[in-house]
Amino acid sequence: MKSCLFFILLTIFGTIAGTGFSKGVPWNNKADGGTGNFLLMSDIHFDPFADPKLVQSLIAAPVEQWEALFESSSDKAFAPAGKDANYPLMISVLSA
Repeated sequence: MKSCLFFILLTIFGTIAGTGFSKGVPWNNKADGGTGNFLLMSDIHFDPFADPKLVQSLIAAPVEQWEALFESSSDKAFAPAGKDANYPLMISVLSA
């Protein structure tokens, strides 16, 4: 697993740095001055049990029903600093 993650990160770095891992990829074009934007996310901590009222329902439900359960929560506030991300925070980040 670690070697797979390492290869993925190496491939991403190679693409960004233009070291040859991604020859022929359209957005790896130095003709535009070599600048661009990218997003790197790692080590995301998501707490599906942040809303204690949902814990038993989440445990009992198949994962395919979890999104509906999260959406039904009355807790819409983002997780505070220092805590793992809750559903409202994760949805906000992924939407942005």
